[in-house]
Amino acid sequence: MSEYTGVLALAAFICAIVIWNVAFKRNIGESMFIGFVVTALFAGTDFFSALWAGLTDGLTNEVTYAALAFVVLGELLVRTGIVQRIVDVLSSMIGRIRGGSVYAATLGSALFGAVAHNGAATAATVGSITIPWMKRSRASGETAATVLGGNAGIGAVFPFSGSFFLLLAAPTVVGQLAADDVILTAFIAAIWFLLSRLIAAYFLIRNRGVGAMSATDIKPLSKTLAVGWSSFVVLLAIAVPILATSGASGEAVTERIGSEAADTIPVLFWLPVAMLIPGLIVGRKLLPKTGVAWWKFLGEVSPNLGLVAVTMISAFSASEVISNLGLGEQLAPLLEQLGASPQFWPRSSSVFSSSSWPDRSTQPERSPRWAASVTRH
Repeated sequence: MSEYTGVLALAAFICAIVIWNVAFKRNIGESMFIGFVVTALFAGTDFFSALWAGLTDGLTNEVTYAALAFVVLGELLVRTGIVQRIVDVLSSMIGRIRGGSVYAATLGSALFGAVAHNGAATAATVGSITIPWMKRSRASGETAATVLGGNAGIGAVFPFSGSFFLLLAAPTVVGQLAADDVILTAFIAAIWFLLSRLIAAYFLIRNRGVGAMSATDIKPLSKTLAVGWSSFVVLLAIAVPILATSGASGEAVTERIGSEAADTIPVLFWLPVAMLIPGLIVGRKLLPKTGVAWWKFLGEVSPNLGLVAVTMISAFSASEVISNLGLGEQLAPLLEQLGASPQFWPRSSSVFSSSSWPDRSTQPERSPRWAASVTRH
């Protein structure tokens, strides 16, 4: 077997996904599963052992649960009308300034995208509210389409989108970075992207002559806040588990309850729970009321849920197989020959591998029959 089996398996994994998805026009879930099977072929005669070990890891990984939980959470929060109320508050606050409708559309897209993580849904939902506002602000249809088209991708940058979870599942990330290491960085990147959209909006407003919102579209701030303040609570609730597990506040919590208790349930478990509870309370009037209605809701969500499940399980399963084939050990000398830093490269290369979508070095090594010596991620 080649001394670069892990590297070859990674290359084959990427090629299989691209070919199955682009050439055969199949969905990303199928493509990731095919890629997983292809990586297991590199284990040779231990193909089935590698396949089972990878599948077990994918089924039990905490990130798989979190990805599925956020799909359901996003659908529930969208149905409760939380975003509509938030956009109304934004229009009351900034609607009177020049280009207020454009700024409201940008901020509204960010807030909606942070929940739904779906570009088409963001453009359709926020656009249905803000396009009439923009047109009555002397913005052309082309300008409105440009604003919404550019803002549609914001949700993919914010945690906890599919891209975020696939980043965690990338073979070059697994074993190098944990979810806790990525969350804050991803939020900072998302905020930077949002700022860039607001800067672009500023120049677009002045170049296209967009004015303030029509007075008829601006509701009194007191009224919109009275109706929509609770919607902001739902979004802010996500900060609770993050603050409880990171930084000085996280250290204080750990000292209070003990390190064993703090490590029992990971932050990715609490994040959807922290948003779901206030979301259900705030939007309870718009949620399904009967068992039949809930069954219909689950039926509408299940196709997307199934796709995400297959994608995430396949991604982590493939990462497990590739890791066991010695990817980390094999990449280090190659990168040293290229003059790159082995410590930095896995983190930077994860950006490229995640575009298609914890250091735990203290844990003991294991030696399965099909991998001489690997480090468990």
